[in-house]
Amino acid sequence: MKKMKIAEFTLHDLRRTCRTGLARLKIAPHIAERVLNHAQEKIPGTYDTHDYIDEKRDALDLWADPPMATQNPHLWPLQTPPLDELAMM
Repeated sequence: MKKMKIAEFTLHDLRRTCRTGLARLKIAPHIAERVLNHAQEKIPGTYDTHDYIDEKRDALDLWADPPMATQNPHLWPLQTPPLDELAMM
């Protein structure tokens, strides 16, 4: 990774980045948690067995929409620093 000038990161960092980005995009918390496949609390998890596949797909489509970066830069969570700054991390 150093050779490519990419700062070290873990899979958990990617999950945190996604969850934060979904919050910035105003995705409902219960949908964002399901995108990450987090277990639901016992009672809601027992009685609400809907898979939320359409809602999760919509959330991830919004997350992956590159035009959003230019139309709404304050919402886009993937503001990456220039490579020379990453090399210093």
